[in-house]
Amino acid sequence: MELWKRRLHVEIDNKVIPSDLTVEFKINFSEKPDVDTGDLKIYNLSKHTIRAIKTNSVVRISAGYESTYGNIFYGNILYVSTTWDGPDKITEITLGDATQTYRKMRYGKSFAPGTTNDEVLAHLITQSGLGIGDLDTTRNPVHKNGLRVDGRLYDLIQKYVNLSNSKFYIKNMRAYIRPRGKSNQMTWLLNKDTGLVDTPEPIETEIDEVVYNGYKVKSLLNHNIDVDNVIRIDSQTARGEFRVSSGTHEGGNNENSYYTTMEVYPV
Repeated sequence: MELWKRRLHVEIDNKVIPSDLTVEFKINFSEKPDVDTGDLKIYNLSKHTIRAIKTNSVVRISAGYESTYGNIFYGNILYVSTTWDGPDKITEITLGDATQTYRKMRYGKSFAPGTTNDEVLAHLITQSGLGIGDLDTTRNPVHKNGLRVDGRLYDLIQKYVNLSNSKFYIKNMRAYIRPRGKSNQMTWLLNKDTGLVDTPEPIETEIDEVVYNGYKVKSLLNHNIDVDNVIRIDSQTARGEFRVSSGTHEGGNNENSYYTTMEVYPV
């Protein structure tokens, strides 16, 4: 994999940001249920373009290199502001993988006897406006007597995810509901020749009173690395296959860093 000749493509409401403008980004990804967020800075946009950028505008960011390039973010604008720093006019944008409307939206519906928990979840996700990236629950109880749901969609989805004993996160405007620890099929090799930077650092985290040991890993930016991807690491401190739990893509089209950092745990 040839990791040179950076490529960065940013669209806001299907309008491409000119490549000669300085752009910086920081995109977070995580298996936690909270909405993933990111930050985007664009220097010296025209007044006309700035006026067109609004809350809930759709943003797509693709990044990488000449030989490996792809999507790292697809979502909405949560906040936007423009300030001056000397001669530079800087537009700062806060990004989210789901709109504020979804988080506040209320919904009510009655389900017939015999409805499964998966059917409830699929319906609620559809009502939220999100796509379904994966619906593979650990448990799928049947609501024999039917049920009535009423409340904020975000809270309702979380309630029935918990009932399924699964995890829930949003990525690129799609909902993922999966067993804890489930990984994707693809495996990416990470060593000093394929982008590994520095030595992986041991970390530990506690989930439901269980301690998991893993590593904090840094690589040159790789758009393929995302939640639940499997990374085969070959280094002095970490060796084997690990599932990605969370991380950050960070960089820009100037001389700034261009890295992906991640937390990984053994498969």
